[in-house]
Amino acid sequence: MTAGERGTYARPERSWAGRPWLLFACLAALLVGCESQPPIAVLRRFTLEVEGKSMAVDVPGIFSAMVPARPVTYSLRTEIDIPPALRGQELRIGIPYAQALITLHANGVPMWSLHDEPKDAYRSAGPLEWRLPGDVTAQGRVRLELRVKSRWLGSRGLDTAPRLMRSGAADFHMQCVRAVNFWGAMTMLTQAPLLGMIYLTLYAIDRRRRAHLYFGSCAILVAFYAAWVLGITQSWLGPYDLNVAGITIAGVMILTLAFGYERFYSGSLPKIWLVILFIDCVVAAVVTGPFQARTAISYTTVITILSVIGFHLVKGMRDLRLKPRAKNIEMFFACWVVIGCFGWPDVLAWFGLFEPFYGIRSSSLSIVGFLALMALLLSREHVEALQRGESLNTELAGRVQTLEWRRHEIQILNDELRRQVASRSADLFSTLSTLGRGRDLRSELSPGDVVAERYLVQGILGRGGMGVVYRVK
Repeated sequence: MTAGERGTYARPERSWAGRPWLLFACLAALLVGCESQPPIAVLRRFTLEVEGKSMAVDVPGIFSAMVPARPVTYSLRTEIDIPPALRGQELRIGIPYAQALITLHANGVPMWSLHDEPKDAYRSAGPLEWRLPGDVTAQGRVRLELRVKSRWLGSRGLDTAPRLMRSGAADFHMQCVRAVNFWGAMTMLTQAPLLGMIYLTLYAIDRRRRAHLYFGSCAILVAFYAAWVLGITQSWLGPYDLNVAGITIAGVMILTLAFGYERFYSGSLPKIWLVILFIDCVVAAVVTGPFQARTAISYTTVITILSVIGFHLVKGMRDLRLKPRAKNIEMFFACWVVIGCFGWPDVLAWFGLFEPFYGIRSSSLSIVGFLALMALLLSREHVEALQRGESLNTELAGRVQTLEWRRHEIQILNDELRRQVASRSADLFSTLSTLGRGRDLRSELSPGDVVAERYLVQGILGRGGMGVVYRVK
């Protein structure tokens, strides 16, 4: 490193070939649905100019030693030679991933941006691309100047190197960034509120399901994070959206713990996690400004994220060994394995270390996977509830049928009893009538008398104007 380059941090952009995650990138590119071509040239060497100072820098890199931590505009200058076969043709300059507001000038003339976003107030949220018209490329040698508006800590450098591309051709790297970052966040933004409302509705129907309240609230907060990734929150909150995003992420992580303890884990939620959430909220509320807040909030939020993910993995592995264990805990554990596998690149980027996937933020995919697994869990619980209900209905139908048969048998017995009572009463009345015609009506029977060789008189029950009532056997 020469004296003029001291204080810069450069990250060489290595070849994509031979990467273990190359398959992942290829699948992401397929989501875009357009043919990709290699760039004509990747621009790595620039001259940085800021506040009257200049030095040679390599891109991608962080220029914290030269660019102050305050609002400032700096320039990155370079020159390119257009291949003779492409001179006079329209070309493009693209940056796969940039966190700063950047404009391009070619030969001193501002170039038209293909991705102007009116919502970008202080930061960019995706790939940047400009047209190089034919009259510019016809000159053969083109002087390029990237004017970078540094409005927050993430804009004091470039995470990916600019590239010269043919017009109409899709760069593989840029398409991967767009597919994963943009469409992943859009999927998260549309999926999370829907799933959250379903869980909150189930809680409103049955207030005993507090786990559904925790996860429903968590999903709603995830939607805000998706809006932050897309840059939508800049139009609402300006640079303070970073503070709100820090509080949101910390709240999401603690709510997942509350949900886990309410639904799967043994024991109760330790109070220390509420203390950690309080600290995160205090830091986000006290430390303001897009430069200072990025450092403080990133550190506290990342520590909370790593702690919660590690706790879920350790606690989940322990509770998986319990006999009996909570139903569907293995699916909840799988959710955190997915987040741990896909979320670590974003953690490194939030710490300001480097972009391991050169702008591809896979945390959106991990959160989408988490929400998908939770939706699958809810569906699985619903199916199990329907199966239990069907089993109970079948058992109830069998019991009702048994009761119906017993009621029918009782009805038959009652009818037979009434018939026999009526028959015996008729016989007794007939006998007494026959006996009355053969005796003096004023004569009485005595205990021990036998009537009609069938009924033994045991005594007198009562007398009246109509006659005497006897007890017989």
